[in-house]
Amino acid sequence: MAEGKVREFFPGGNTALGFFSYYDYIIPPDAARIMIIKGGPGVGKSSFMKALAAEMSQRGFDVELHHCSSDHNSLDGVVFPQIEAALIDGTSPHIVDPRHPGAVDEIINLGDYWDEGKIRRDKDEILELNRELAGYFHRAYRYLKAAKVIYDDLEIINSEGLAIGKANQIAADLIGEFLSAYQTAAKPGALRKLFASAITPEGFQNYLSSIMADLPTIVAVIGGVGTGKATLLNKLARAALEKGFYCEGYFCAFDPYKLEHLIIPEIGLAFTTSVEPHRYPIGKAKRIIDMDQCVAPFILTKHGEAIAFNQRLIGELFETAISFIAKAKQTHDHLEDHYIPNMNFAAISELRKLTLERILKYAEEKEIDFSRAV
Repeated sequence: MAEGKVREFFPGGNTALGFFSYYDYIIPPDAARIMIIKGGPGVGKSSFMKALAAEMSQRGFDVELHHCSSDHNSLDGVVFPQIEAALIDGTSPHIVDPRHPGAVDEIINLGDYWDEGKIRRDKDEILELNRELAGYFHRAYRYLKAAKVIYDDLEIINSEGLAIGKANQIAADLIGEFLSAYQTAAKPGALRKLFASAITPEGFQNYLSSIMADLPTIVAVIGGVGTGKATLLNKLARAALEKGFYCEGYFCAFDPYKLEHLIIPEIGLAFTTSVEPHRYPIGKAKRIIDMDQCVAPFILTKHGEAIAFNQRLIGELFETAISFIAKAKQTHDHLEDHYIPNMNFAAISELRKLTLERILKYAEEKEIDFSRAV
């Protein structure tokens, strides 16, 4: 039996707006089964999900791994798309509660497997570590917010020389080439929103190679800040939705309302912005669109010093923000040290086996055959 396909994303991120979540898009509201995992740091939530993901993939099921932006080696969620089932971390900062208790959603509380008496002995230190943790994140977000102000100034500089008509024509040509063959739909399509990249303790991380895998047509959009890349992608997204397509939109890890990557799975088409720090290997792209062609050359001559200064300042602010996110990760690890020794992981292992059996039962009820030949 062939293993299932694995795709990886970030459902939330450390952004200029603070922690920003697209958790509502991990799985549709009408999903068949959602298991919300509760419990403190170090209780094994991520390990619980990783083990189930590996088991299901080995049985031929496709798997989505939704990584934590504050520790990309940890998971915030796992989705099994063919059976419309998911496991989601429901603890801070991404509080998730059941929408349809019993009918769809249920809570798995790993806190049932800790020794509360022993943990309470460390109450004062745990409270202090939580205060430190929150403080580090708040400082990181202030530096990211400051970087956004400078980034906006770069956009304003380039917009002075932006040939809007030329940018509009590029968008019209792409829509005509890739979408004109499809009729406007009676019912608009839907856009799923997630992150392909994140600002993590180790710096910028992305899963573009996973997200773009096996897509036959990839168009890479390059260009500087404020050259109209996000506007171009928004126009393409609106056109695809008008045609009734289900689309995947991946937003900026820094500015979470800015669209960076668009995938239309039904026709195997993707548009991806390829710029630092999430550069896609443009050699794999079918087409490269350079939006710098829409900016008048005089901009660099007129504002070159300001552009260089802003870019340097943004880099320094990013580095400082990342350093505080790394300190938050270290503090979180210290918090885990107060929980890990006081957990009954043997019992949690048995719970995981029972949970796997239940998930496989959902698959049987949907009568899906995954006995694919290797």
